[in-house]
Amino acid sequence: MEIVAELADIGPRGACGDGERRAAVALRDRLRRRGRPARIETAWVRPAWPWLYAGLCALGAAASLLALAQPEAALAILVVMLVALAGDAGGWAPFARLLLPRRATQCVVSEPPPRPGRPRIRLIVTAPYDARLGGLARRLAPLRARLPLPSGPALLCLALALLAALTDVRVTGVEERWVDLVAIAPTVALLLGAGLYLDVALAGPSADADANAGAAAVALAVAAELDRIPPRNLAVELVLAGAGEAGHLGFRDYVRRRRRAARPRELAVLALGPAGAGPPRHHRAEGVLPPRRAHPGLIAVADRGRRARHGSTAAAEALRAGWPAIGLSAAGAPDRVERASMAAMVAYAVRLVRALDRQL
Repeated sequence: MEIVAELADIGPRGACGDGERRAAVALRDRLRRRGRPARIETAWVRPAWPWLYAGLCALGAAASLLALAQPEAALAILVVMLVALAGDAGGWAPFARLLLPRRATQCVVSEPPPRPGRPRIRLIVTAPYDARLGGLARRLAPLRARLPLPSGPALLCLALALLAALTDVRVTGVEERWVDLVAIAPTVALLLGAGLYLDVALAGPSADADANAGAAAVALAVAAELDRIPPRNLAVELVLAGAGEAGHLGFRDYVRRRRRAARPRELAVLALGPAGAGPPRHHRAEGVLPPRRAHPGLIAVADRGRRARHGSTAAAEALRAGWPAIGLSAAGAPDRVERASMAAMVAYAVRLVRALDRQL
């Protein structure tokens, strides 16, 4: 809990802000005092996603109203909004972020300490350290995670797709009352989405101890335990990534820089998500649009009784690059950090790594 309190004392650690930079320096210095090599890598990213998503939802709702008079123009707007939202949420075409200002974020990278022999696999343990964002949508996230529902961006993409289909019906000349009635629900959903994302944008980052600070603390503890008794077949690298709340942009840049030279068969990624309260879980799938299934080999060594249907850790960025990855989190209450929950997550992560080492 010491590092959690230290990060909380720094103040709001919003993506690419002064608090995040101070936190990166504190984490780097802590690793160096522990005897681990550590450095800071700077990446230029566009983190203001809540404003972007609020704007896309608002334009989609406006296009739904425009469809009553100009269905052709409305259809074009809806298709562009759908591709922009799906491409950004899925990470495969984030062209809409070009509208946002660029900011600098930091990743604290601690490569494996020198040791005799040559381990077969480089295990990358990663976690975010920037503060979680507030707002009503974030407070409801744990409730939504327990329900068999798609993610927020996926639901909004579905609303845009439905409106585009209804508008296409209008373009063909069909003027039926049922088209107007069906369009009400997705239009209201987009307006609600715009309001919720605007609420997240205005709420800003938390100034208190939060589950991302817990994730960073768990990553440090896992690395310390694996340094104390090193795995025989694994070289452990630690990456504490900035801009985690902006879509894991810091770790995305880390992967981008190394993707060309990386050999996926010689890598494995253990991505730690929010470590707040509740029991730890590994995730069977990561990300959205489309969700990517965690690596089967890593799922096989994880505890089958502790799994979650879906997660949103940096594992999605590794999986998108073709790297074997799995995510863990304990996000029962993202605005609260419990020592017992963090200890359980450390123990679970270390057991998973030891099991992987034995399998190799």
